Amino acid sequence: MVVFSKESSAETGFTLLELLITIVIIGIVSAIALPSFLNQRTKSQETEAKILISAMNRAQQAHYSVYQNFAASLAELELGISNQMNVYDYDVAPSADGRAVTNRGRSRNADLRGYAGIVAYTQTSGTSIICQATKRGTDAIETVTTGTTAQCPRGYQQMQ
Repeated sequence: MVVFSKESSAETGFTLLELLITIVIIGIVSAIALPSFLNQRTKSQETEAKILISAMNRAQQAHYSVYQNFAASLAELELGISNQMNVYDYDVAPSADGRAVTNRGRSRNADLRGYAGIVAYTQTSGTSIICQATKRGTDAIETVTTGTTAQCPRGYQQMQ
């Protein structure tokens, strides 16, 4: 039979001060880790747009090589991309002269950037670029008006 004395029972368990210090430490660590976690979530959501815009650019190049014109809709590209995906809306905007097309990814979340993929062809060569919005938000993406070179719309920068 085990007999407990008052001395041994008073020494077991945690004091209120020890629990309070542990909770404060966990709170500080959480406050440091949460912004980092949220930043990683934003990056992963923007990766959706980068990948799909890149795929749309390649599909536009293939479409142009076969039909000598750009696809005017996502359905024509036959990529299986709908106009609305997880956090972005996608569409295609051919230029007026038909020598360029802008594949657009517009964010429905103010914390994300918009993306544009531009494919342009001249008689001798073609170019394809992906542009990223310089500011976060749901800014509208202008369409390309010239087919001589692929350039990022105003408010966007070319990605490397």
